[in-house]
Amino acid sequence: MGDNSPDFDDAYRATARIRELADSTSDADAKLIADMVALQTCFYTGRFSASLDHCASFLNGYEPDRHRALADTYSTDLEVVCLVHQAITSYVVGQYDRAAEISLRVGELVGEIDHPYSAAWGSTWGAVPDLLRWDTTRAAQRVRSGYRIAEENDYAYVSAMAKMLDGWLQARLGRGDGVNAIEEGLQAFRETGAEIV
Repeated sequence: MGDNSPDFDDAYRATARIRELADSTSDADAKLIADMVALQTCFYTGRFSASLDHCASFLNGYEPDRHRALADTYSTDLEVVCLVHQAITSYVVGQYDRAAEISLRVGELVGEIDHPYSAAWGSTWGAVPDLLRWDTTRAAQRVRSGYRIAEENDYAYVSAMAKMLDGWLQARLGRGDGVNAIEEGLQAFRETGAEIV
């Protein structure tokens, strides 16, 4: 799918409209959410520099005391979401030390917040920068932690994601049947109805 596909065009138009609506209000939270939508849209459509700009804008407006409660509305702590995407994107654009630094912060934050879904998601998806950097020890710890929390709470989406990442990890380490584990994780992921990853 190229950058000019209708899906991408629709995503950019929707993101621009959300930003326009947010800017038309005096609601700082609306602008924060617009940044969240934009950073993820840019991330998932390959506009990594723009995603980093939106991450910076989001973090500039994020106030933990005020915004931590948004995790209940959006299912996942938004600071965790931002930092995970920022860490992966930093790696993709060649900022390896920055990716490692942000990845450490994700781990700290997951330990600080009291929100099981965010801890499961942040541990699991937050392992991607470690896998990219070949820090298999930390990646394995995170994936196991995320998987455990997901299984305890019946978070099928995160469990499936953890299975995929564990397969990637096993393949990187030359252990077991990593490809089969990835395929099983992908199948479980598809069964949740999710398509984003």
